[in-house]
Amino acid sequence: MSQLQTYLCDNSLHAKMQSAYRPYHSTETALLRVQNDILLALDRRQEAVLVLLDFSAAFDIIDHTHLRNRLSSRFGIKGTALKWFSSYLSNRKQSVLIDNVKSDCHHVSCGVPQGSVAGPLEFIMFSSPLQDLISAHGVSSVAYADDTQLYLTFDPADRSSAVSKIEACIKDIKSWAVHNKLVLNDFKTDIIFFGSRIPTTLPPPTFQIGQSMITPSPVSKNLGVFMDSSMNMKKHVDHICKTSLMAVRKISKIRRYLDFDTTTRLVHALVTSRLDSCNSLLYGLPAKDLAKLQRVQHIAARLIHRVPSTQHISPILQKLHWLPVTTRIIYKINLLTYKAYNGLSPTYLSDLLHHYAPARTLRSSNQSLLQLPHVSSKTFGQRSFSFAAPSLWNNLPQQIRKADNVNIFKTMLKTHLFQSAYS
Repeated sequence: MSQLQTYLCDNSLHAKMQSAYRPYHSTETALLRVQNDILLALDRRQEAVLVLLDFSAAFDIIDHTHLRNRLSSRFGIKGTALKWFSSYLSNRKQSVLIDNVKSDCHHVSCGVPQGSVAGPLEFIMFSSPLQDLISAHGVSSVAYADDTQLYLTFDPADRSSAVSKIEACIKDIKSWAVHNKLVLNDFKTDIIFFGSRIPTTLPPPTFQIGQSMITPSPVSKNLGVFMDSSMNMKKHVDHICKTSLMAVRKISKIRRYLDFDTTTRLVHALVTSRLDSCNSLLYGLPAKDLAKLQRVQHIAARLIHRVPSTQHISPILQKLHWLPVTTRIIYKINLLTYKAYNGLSPTYLSDLLHHYAPARTLRSSNQSLLQLPHVSSKTFGQRSFSFAAPSLWNNLPQQIRKADNVNIFKTMLKTHLFQSAYS
């Protein structure tokens, strides 16, 4: 599979906006691009629509004949390589084992093994034409395996035509799905409408998806992150706090039986991992919302060191070598920026950043600076990755920006931010 992955990357055969099972791609990078585009649209006083499509059991019902044809016609896999894939897909059987009792074997005539090495890569190759279909309608999209999301930004005066464009795009997606023997679940399709800041009495539009009329939801879960129609991320912050504190309570019940190192590992696995997951999406939120996450970190730190709430927290965080929540967000954005600057990120993120090129030769010309775009508002525009990344990057010392590799960069960046946070 490494040979196939190299072949796809070297020949630019991957769908650009597909983020699953690819180096340097993740759910966070996919969500960061969607959030960036929507925030910039709201900053321009436009509106936006985000559609979260749901394919039922997509991995399990892929037609093997369609898949082989796609591997050959779209990706140029022929001869012995195609025979290998045909052999891999054919004569597959499966059974169920319960309490040491095994069922009869049944022939598997469709689908790809989702937990295998080859199966996920085969799926994104099979579904790659979907990106072309969506782009033909002038609609933006980002996909992560079978989770496909469409989004469109538009002026408030063009709302009706935007709704028609989205409906036409989804209609063609349904036709494509039927032709390829996939099932698009109308009832599980979710829509979020992001309204303009211009005062209006018009309610959010409804969308016809198949035979269903769908009203936009105020909040929807998108690749593990709760996104809301006002882009304030309050629901997501509250969810992180709730699940993290539940984990803290469970650990506290057995804390007396655990040593320091084991407790630290548990907290990292169940608490700080939640605080860090997709935290680049939280940049620029009001201090009162980030303070909720900071309180969770304080509680977790006190649990590890078994100290009361009356004891000052900064020395404890320093002993653990933990960055505060706000600084951790800055760390993540700077890390993503370094990767984008050095070709270690998805192109859909690196395309948002532009090297600073002054009109005439200045000392800043060779300092690895990024161009800062113009935005209108702190609420929306300054939270976008295309603004936050160059803003934070340009404030780093030059020796950090010019680090030789990502590991050196991470070490230097954390040292710099740690000293700044606890100076």
